[in-house]
Amino acid sequence: MLLALILIIITIVLVYQAVQLSKIPKPIREQYKAIIKSCNLRKIGAGISVDDDKQILVLPGTPKIPIPLSDIVNIETDEKTRQITTTTGSVKKKGALTRGVVGMTLFGPVGGVVGAVSAKKVDNRKYTTETVTDKFIVIHTKNPYRPLLRMIYNDKLWYQLENLFSTK
Repeated sequence: MLLALILIIITIVLVYQAVQLSKIPKPIREQYKAIIKSCNLRKIGAGISVDDDKQILVLPGTPKIPIPLSDIVNIETDEKTRQITTTTGSVKKKGALTRGVVGMTLFGPVGGVVGAVSAKKVDNRKYTTETVTDKFIVIHTKNPYRPLLRMIYNDKLWYQLENLFSTK
């Protein structure tokens, strides 16, 4: 069952990549591959690479698309904050056995059931709420095949991109 699910996911990814590739004409794909081969790329994080000499940024995805730094329109951050509540502990019935025995002694089997059901509930649950902030980077480009890239980032990647464009 798990293997079948994994195969289905892999198939979906491959079909998605094929569809993405089919949107870009073959000569342009070949041109992109040649540009990437000729570059001296260094990774700056999250699948993004840069060639400092040629001033080219290569964005992740299928296919990898080289974008001149001059074609970057805007880079911005987007933060989404969400609350995550975690529950620990449980609700237990206290005295169910004792009440059931006393009820059965006094009123028979029906009294035993009523006694056990009427036991007090003790709530030992503790709730903790945590605030999580998801940080996204949004890169707008002039490239018609990759006009927008939105991805989760960390501060290190943002710092590297900021340094890259501050020298531009």
